Amino acid sequence: MNRFFWFSAIALMLAACGDDDNSVAPSTESSSSVKSSSSVKSSSSSVTIGSMTDSRDGQTYKTVVINNQVWMAENFKYESEYYSCYSNNDSLCSKYGGLYTWRGAKTDCPEGWHLPDKDEFRWMIGKAGGQTMAGKMLKSKDGWNDDGNGSDTYGFSVLPAGYMEVTGGFRLLGRTACFWTSTQYDDNYAYYIEFDKSDGAKLSIREIGMSCSVRCVKD
Repeated sequence: MNRFFWFSAIALMLAACGDDDNSVAPSTESSSSVKSSSSVKSSSSSVTIGSMTDSRDGQTYKTVVINNQVWMAENFKYESEYYSCYSNNDSLCSKYGGLYTWRGAKTDCPEGWHLPDKDEFRWMIGKAGGQTMAGKMLKSKDGWNDDGNGSDTYGFSVLPAGYMEVTGGFRLLGRTACFWTSTQYDDNYAYYIEFDKSDGAKLSIREIGMSCSVRCVKD
């Protein structure tokens, strides 16, 4: 794991998303696969909540619009060859979604949806308070250990699903969430977003053979 943390430190210096990122994401057209159901207003945002259904398995996911993009607001749980449940426990997949290798994350999103690249995550994180506050705004209101719960201001509901190492070991359920981006760093590493007990959100890299959570975004 020393090599992983060393690479993470390099990537944080090169590519961490800034607090003042005011980039605007491309506009998103409506689709029959996405149903808008309500708008929830807070002091800092107006959140449009809807749903989408994956026609392959009938699984329905809550969606939210953040910075003009439609995001899945629940962890993806399509059962592909790249998918694992934490501790190989199916009940944990029901709660936390699946954990996917990077190649699976790149290919498994439903038609009309895709794995967001690191810039799409940066746009969203910039909207949700920037690098130092996006964790607080995007994490779920409960379920986090060590006083790590968030305010879930944007309805994104990040859960601490942990991750699976390349060797097959499972780590940090209740303490960490990681989401793959589609952006590759080199032949062995890709960018991901990490949330922990802090109020921040970190962009870094990890080995593509490790398994993280997935949130798809609408094309």
